[in-house]
Amino acid sequence: MKKPTFTYQINKTTKNIEQLKEQLRKELVDKIDVKQNPNLIQLSESPKCYTINSKNLDNETSWSPVYYDTEKQYKMIIALIQQSPIDKLNQHLRFIIDKQKIPNITIYMNNNKINYNSTLHPDVIKQIKQLVD
Repeated sequence: MKKPTFTYQINKTTKNIEQLKEQLRKELVDKIDVKQNPNLIQLSESPKCYTINSKNLDNETSWSPVYYDTEKQYKMIIALIQQSPIDKLNQHLRFIIDKQKIPNITIYMNNNKINYNSTLHPDVIKQIKQLVD
Protein backbone atom coordinates (compact mmCIF):
# COMPACT_ATOMS: atom_id res chain seq x y z
CA MET A 1 0.00 0.00 0.00
CA LYS A 2 1.27 3.43 -0.99
CA LYS A 3 2.00 5.91 1.81
CA PRO A 4 -0.19 9.09 1.70
CA THR A 5 1.61 12.11 0.32
CA PHE A 6 2.45 15.13 2.41
CA THR A 7 0.01 17.22 0.36
CA TYR A 8 -2.75 14.71 1.00
CA GLN A 9 -2.07 14.80 4.75
CA ILE A 10 -2.07 18.64 4.79
CA ASN A 11 -5.34 18.77 2.85
CA LYS A 12 -6.96 16.21 5.11
CA THR A 13 -5.79 18.03 8.26
CA THR A 14 -6.99 21.37 6.88
CA LYS A 15 -10.39 19.86 6.13
CA ASN A 16 -10.59 18.45 9.68
CA ILE A 17 -9.70 21.85 11.16
CA GLU A 18 -12.40 23.56 9.07
CA GLN A 19 -14.94 20.97 10.21
CA LEU A 20 -13.98 21.58 13.85
CA LYS A 21 -14.34 25.36 13.36
CA GLU A 22 -17.80 24.95 11.88
CA GLN A 23 -18.78 22.54 14.65
CA LEU A 24 -17.70 25.10 17.27
CA ARG A 25 -19.67 27.85 15.54
CA LYS A 26 -22.74 25.63 15.36
CA GLU A 27 -22.48 24.70 19.04
CA LEU A 28 -22.21 28.37 20.04
CA VAL A 29 -25.15 29.39 17.87
CA ASP A 30 -27.26 26.48 19.14
CA LYS A 31 -26.74 27.65 22.72
CA ILE A 32 -28.15 31.12 22.02
CA ASP A 33 -31.81 31.31 22.94
CA VAL A 34 -33.15 33.84 20.43
CA LYS A 35 -36.13 35.51 22.03
CA GLN A 36 -37.86 38.81 21.86
CA ASN A 37 -38.01 41.17 24.80
CA PRO A 38 -41.19 40.18 26.68
CA ASN A 39 -41.95 43.85 27.36
CA LEU A 40 -42.42 44.60 23.66
CA ILE A 41 -45.92 44.41 22.27
CA GLN A 42 -46.07 43.84 18.51
CA LEU A 43 -48.48 46.08 16.63
CA SER A 44 -50.91 44.19 14.40
CA GLU A 45 -49.27 42.29 11.56
CA SER A 46 -46.20 44.49 11.24
CA PRO A 47 -43.06 42.55 12.19
CA LYS A 48 -41.08 45.70 12.94
CA CYS A 49 -43.57 47.84 14.89
CA TYR A 50 -43.69 47.51 18.64
CA THR A 51 -44.81 49.42 21.67
CA ILE A 52 -43.45 49.26 25.15
CA ASN A 53 -44.99 50.48 28.35
CA SER A 54 -43.12 53.52 29.66
CA LYS A 55 -42.63 51.82 33.03
CA ASN A 56 -40.50 49.21 31.20
CA LEU A 57 -38.15 51.79 29.70
CA ASP A 58 -34.67 51.83 31.11
CA ASN A 59 -34.35 55.54 31.84
CA GLU A 60 -30.66 55.35 32.67
CA THR A 61 -29.49 53.51 29.58
CA SER A 62 -31.43 54.10 26.41
CA TRP A 63 -34.71 55.13 24.90
CA SER A 64 -33.62 53.94 21.50
CA PRO A 65 -36.03 51.39 19.98
CA VAL A 66 -33.16 49.11 18.93
CA TYR A 67 -32.08 48.78 22.56
CA TYR A 68 -35.30 46.89 23.34
CA ASP A 69 -35.36 44.66 20.23
CA THR A 70 -33.50 41.73 21.77
CA GLU A 71 -34.42 39.32 18.97
CA LYS A 72 -32.54 41.47 16.44
CA GLN A 73 -29.57 41.75 18.80
CA TYR A 74 -29.37 37.96 19.20
CA LYS A 75 -29.54 37.53 15.42
CA MET A 76 -26.72 40.03 14.93
CA ILE A 77 -24.57 38.17 17.46
CA ILE A 78 -25.30 34.91 15.64
CA ALA A 79 -24.22 36.57 12.37
CA LEU A 80 -21.06 37.76 14.13
CA ILE A 81 -20.31 34.21 15.32
CA GLN A 82 -20.90 32.79 11.85
CA GLN A 83 -18.79 35.41 10.07
CA SER A 84 -15.90 36.14 12.45
CA PRO A 85 -12.56 34.45 12.01
CA ILE A 86 -12.48 31.69 14.62
CA ASP A 87 -9.32 33.07 16.22
CA LYS A 88 -11.11 36.41 16.83
CA LEU A 89 -14.36 34.94 18.12
CA ASN A 90 -13.51 34.92 21.83
CA GLN A 91 -12.18 38.47 21.54
CA HIS A 92 -15.41 39.62 19.87
CA LEU A 93 -17.63 37.94 22.46
CA ARG A 94 -15.56 39.43 25.30
CA PHE A 95 -15.91 42.85 23.66
CA ILE A 96 -19.71 42.39 23.67
CA ILE A 97 -19.65 41.57 27.37
CA ASP A 98 -17.23 44.33 28.37
CA LYS A 99 -18.51 47.18 26.17
CA GLN A 100 -22.13 46.02 25.89
CA LYS A 101 -21.92 46.65 22.16
CA ILE A 102 -21.24 44.70 18.98
CA PRO A 103 -17.62 45.18 17.81
CA ASN A 104 -17.18 47.67 14.98
CA ILE A 105 -16.68 45.05 12.30
CA THR A 106 -18.59 44.30 9.11
CA ILE A 107 -21.52 41.95 9.65
CA TYR A 108 -24.01 40.93 6.99
CA MET A 109 -27.59 39.90 7.70
CA ASN A 110 -29.84 38.96 4.78
CA ASN A 111 -27.23 40.37 2.39
CA ASN A 112 -27.35 43.77 4.14
CA LYS A 113 -24.32 45.31 5.78
CA ILE A 114 -25.04 45.96 9.46
CA ASN A 115 -23.51 48.77 11.45
CA TYR A 116 -24.84 48.50 14.96
CA ASN A 117 -23.47 50.97 17.46
CA SER A 118 -26.20 50.93 20.09
CA THR A 119 -25.90 49.53 23.57
CA LEU A 120 -27.11 45.95 23.85
CA HIS A 121 -29.92 45.00 26.20
CA PRO A 122 -28.83 43.54 29.59
CA ASP A 123 -30.68 40.27 28.90
CA VAL A 124 -28.60 39.79 25.75
CA ILE A 125 -25.35 40.57 27.58
CA LYS A 126 -26.28 38.15 30.36
CA GLN A 127 -26.86 35.29 27.91
CA ILE A 128 -23.60 35.94 26.04
CA LYS A 129 -21.74 36.07 29.35
CA GLN A 130 -23.18 32.65 30.27
CA LEU A 131 -22.16 31.36 26.86
CA VAL A 132 -18.53 32.48 27.22
CA ASP A 133 -17.92 31.81 30.94
